[in-house]
Amino acid sequence: MSGLPAAERAGIRRGANRALREPWSNGMWGMALFLASEAALFGVLIASYFYLRFDAERWPPAGVAEPRVLVPLLLLALLLATGVPMVLAAASARSGLRGATVRWLAVALGDRPLARGRARAPGGVPRARPPPLPR
Repeated sequence: MSGLPAAERAGIRRGANRALREPWSNGMWGMALFLASEAALFGVLIASYFYLRFDAERWPPAGVAEPRVLVPLLLLALLLATGVPMVLAAASARSGLRGATVRWLAVALGDRPLARGRARAPGGVPRARPPPLPR
């Protein structure tokens, strides 16, 4: 037998399960609560849709116009397209690249003057730039 503890002999690194043993922070609890409430909200919406859909003799019910899908599909495409610059902004922020982060956020939010670095205060006066972040 070797002098190693049984966990190390089994190939399990010491501290590998530390995140499972530590208590959750307030931020983790808040995010878990938020995700649970969103999941419940969308679950109820989907369940009510199916309940109403299968309970109706005719769909859509009389007096309700046929739903148009063009605008919702365009909005969905816009929502999905803003996800890419948001991911790139998060990666830039993690790397400490403030300028790139601001540009990617501006692209995602559609704020073109900010993306070009020409943000102006009311009256056309250029705004003062914030001091650079310490390195």
